[in-house]
Amino acid sequence: MAATLSALSFATLTRWLSRSAMYYGGLLLTAVSILLCAMATTPIALMISVTLSGLLLGAGNPLEQTLLQEATPSRIAGQVFTAQTATSYAAGLLGLLVAGIATELTSANLVLILSGSLLAITAVIGWCFMPLIDQKSTIGR
Repeated sequence: MAATLSALSFATLTRWLSRSAMYYGGLLLTAVSILLCAMATTPIALMISVTLSGLLLGAGNPLEQTLLQEATPSRIAGQVFTAQTATSYAAGLLGLLVAGIATELTSANLVLILSGSLLAITAVIGWCFMPLIDQKSTIGR
């Protein structure tokens, strides 16, 4: 629900937050939420942790599509969008498979801690070394 609300408020969020803050902040907030899920001891704490993950994550989808559209020449846009969608679906399935195997070999809490930590590290590195451009790009046009 929080992700849906943030996706619907994408236009408003772009006036308040930079693209980097929205995208990498969403990833970082999701990482913290995953880590909190590993520490949750009650159903209420778990629901709060899961809701927290969607606060900026939902705004990441329209932002991702906007950035991709701005940077992609129109003559190959269909191919790029199709490849990006197929890759993200495949990565999601691969992640579920790896997480399932890791959970069987260790514990769900350890998998949550590892995945949350890796996502947090990735978000911080991306935010520091790959900031997103806040104005419209003319790359490839």
